[in-house]
Amino acid sequence: MSSIFGLIYLDGRPIPEGALEAMRQRLQAWGPDGGGVYNESGCACGQTLLITTPEAHHEKMPMVSIEQNLVLTALARLDNREELCRELGIKPAEWAHRSDGSLIFEAHRRWWED
Repeated sequence: MSSIFGLIYLDGRPIPEGALEAMRQRLQAWGPDGGGVYNESGCACGQTLLITTPEAHHEKMPMVSIEQNLVLTALARLDNREELCRELGIKPAEWAHRSDGSLIFEAHRRWWED
């Protein structure tokens, strides 16, 4: 099973050195297939990855949108992937190459205001 972890300081102070790595190390057994981290401006988060679905091979977390001031890390499984892909205008040939996390990220980017 994959895992997510993070720490946010709302006042923007930096995350203490080693804090994010300590979290990642404690959860490493939950994600032997990789993962990633983000640490910027008082927001630190990460993911350890265990591939359990074909789409998980394409999972790259955390995802960042600088222009929308958005950072996402997710441990999720979508049951309505096809419906969401259609709503997002993703071509059927691309569905198998899109991770659930990337679909959540794209939906948030597109419909956040709505």
